[in-house]
Amino acid sequence: DHDDVRVYMDNLFAEGLLEPTAVVRPIDDDRWFGVGIAGSAASSSEGRFFHLLDELGTTIPRADDATYQDWQDYSLRWGTWVRLRWQTQPDRDAASEAAAVAFVERVQAAFSTWLQRRFGPMSTLPYLPRPVLGHHVPHYLAHHLGEAGTERVALLVIDGMAIDQWRILRDTLDGHHIDEHAIFSWIPTLTQIGRQAIFSGRVPMEFATSIEGTHREPVHWSNFWQDRGLPERAIRYLKPQGKKESFEPLAADILGAADDSAVRVIGAVIGLIDQNMHQIALGTPGLHSLVETWGRTRQLKVLVDALIQRGFGVFITADHGNTFGRGFGKPDVGATAQQRGERAHIFRNKDFRDNTAPLYPDALEWPQIGLPQDYFPLIAPYGACFMPEGKEAVSHGGIALEEVMVPFVRITEAR
Repeated sequence: DHDDVRVYMDNLFAEGLLEPTAVVRPIDDDRWFGVGIAGSAASSSEGRFFHLLDELGTTIPRADDATYQDWQDYSLRWGTWVRLRWQTQPDRDAASEAAAVAFVERVQAAFSTWLQRRFGPMSTLPYLPRPVLGHHVPHYLAHHLGEAGTERVALLVIDGMAIDQWRILRDTLDGHHIDEHAIFSWIPTLTQIGRQAIFSGRVPMEFATSIEGTHREPVHWSNFWQDRGLPERAIRYLKPQGKKESFEPLAADILGAADDSAVRVIGAVIGLIDQNMHQIALGTPGLHSLVETWGRTRQLKVLVDALIQRGFGVFITADHGNTFGRGFGKPDVGATAQQRGERAHIFRNKDFRDNTAPLYPDALEWPQIGLPQDYFPLIAPYGACFMPEGKEAVSHGGIALEEVMVPFVRITEAR
């Protein structure tokens, strides 16, 4: 019962980093340690939701002087709160949801302003002591390859997984030590940009010739490691064969590669979340339900366990996250837009974007930070999609916190 301890302990329980303990007799929930007592109102999902709403509401990183580390730390706690928001929504009143909506708008506004001011210089940041951007990931792995616990490395890229969805899956990986932090996706937060950055270790302008697809990922991954002295036989890249392939065949292929003693690095794409988000009903709660269902199968845990048993250091990340949006109109751009996504339209001619942008005054003309010279994104505002009015979707491509900030996680055996 010490003031220096109280400052941290209640947040650790609220964020799910510590588990509440059981007591024989009921306690007064108003006492500071109530959040750490199983069965108390403070330790319930709803109690944690309100605790984090208060705590996060007073610690939003400032747009004018926050560091990228501030947003990395904040986004992990944000992910926990977002999960609790949708988990508790059916049991809360309209006033609490209105408070949640207002809080979300404040966070998104602060993050958007900060990102537009600070994202540009971030591409020159080092990948040590930890990655900051998606293209840092393979460099970080290469730095640690061969050390104790990372004699072999498996990187699992869960396509489209937002931090709040990671918090769901994290709870299924019991029995492990999990070292997690957040990294920034490249913008626009599109699969062909985020995944290629991760597997190539390059900024998007450096893979300009393949920026419209993902077919070069196996070559990117192999070239990265061969450039660092690994023979081709030591490198494997795997992804689902077809958009509707189930998880089991992919997991079998990953473990088949792991059973080859010559293989030292595995890069794999897990597509379950991204494959389903665009068709999901009920918005973000519907996607959470899908992720919870998958988590209950323990398929990811079984794969992670098997890789660790085979001597691999296991790392999990995502190429981008996702967010819910409502249609605010769909530009009639025809062939002038190279890509017509729900959260971002890509133009290969600046004049074409300049002609379209005035039709959507709230949309953002994202600058060419790390992008090819002929790549001009137009990004929908938070909560909106380039879709007909009345349509809704969970999608990605924009600069919402839950699109840009993704987990980077190392999983090892519990000590």
